[in-house]
Amino acid sequence: MGQSLQMITELRERLDVFLGKLRQRGEEIAAEARATAPEIKANDTDEYKRSFLAFQTGIGNQMHQLVEKAEQVFHKQFSVYMSVEDHDVRAVFLEAEDAVEDFSDYIDTLTESIFMESETDDAEKQYNQAVADWKEAAARFTCSQCSAPIPVTQLYYQAQYLTCTGCGTQTTFMPSTAMRNAPQAAEALAELRTRHIEEENYRIATSPGGWVGQVIMLHINYELAQHRELVRLLPAYAETRVDFLRKSIVEEARTKGHTKLEPAGTREADVTYYNVMGSLGDTMRNLRAAQDTQFANIVELIVRDLARPGCEVANAIINGTYTDELWEKYAAIASRSPEDY
Repeated sequence: MGQSLQMITELRERLDVFLGKLRQRGEEIAAEARATAPEIKANDTDEYKRSFLAFQTGIGNQMHQLVEKAEQVFHKQFSVYMSVEDHDVRAVFLEAEDAVEDFSDYIDTLTESIFMESETDDAEKQYNQAVADWKEAAARFTCSQCSAPIPVTQLYYQAQYLTCTGCGTQTTFMPSTAMRNAPQAAEALAELRTRHIEEENYRIATSPGGWVGQVIMLHINYELAQHRELVRLLPAYAETRVDFLRKSIVEEARTKGHTKLEPAGTREADVTYYNVMGSLGDTMRNLRAAQDTQFANIVELIVRDLARPGCEVANAIINGTYTDELWEKYAAIASRSPEDY
């Protein structure tokens, strides 16, 4: 082992110990904040809850300082190795960089979880108010021409022309303030109700073992679970968020250090790619078996977004001919690809 490799390996080991201590401190801050947050919020009689917001900001700053410490130590100890061309040294450097990024993500998730119960209560109240307003408005909405009742079949969050089934006149339905804010409440609830999945994904991603490409599939499944919750809460709005969901998944897959899909023809990238495609193939097969056309269509779009040109596995997933045997064929080929040096 060269001197540079030995030194950076030792630094990497010390970094893990340091991040472990920072993580423990973050968990202590979170536990203390969770214990005091309900009382502070309950005693804050200000309409805008300014004392409670100041408390949230203070906790957020404490947690952010932990991330800053991690980043400062990384830059101080590892920056000298940033331009080293040795493959093994470079690999350890990237592992250390990913460890700090993962720690930052963990602290962000931990910080959000501190106030999750309070946020859930607020989002539930906002969403329930929107539903109540919708039902109340629907019960008394009538045609502006003939006064016949006009069905309001969904929770509209924007002004909508609704047609009278009697005389054909279009009458404008104006949603209440709570209804106009329903998308934000539904987004918040969908995120809060699936946060346990995100936390479990982090636990899996930072634990030993796992398979190549697993992290991106965990993220895809999390995004789909969150979108399914949004569909349940506000289906019309959820339809408008499919493109955002796709962009989020592509960004996670192609720009984050945990997943390497390129360059094609190298072992890690090829194994990752075909593992992800195989998992998407299994997901698609299950959705079609359940006749879940809506989510099967979304997964098809994700496959198209991530597919390599002319990929037989991706094409089979899309046209419904995907099999385990086909995946095994390409997985075996990927395992024989050369290392990327």
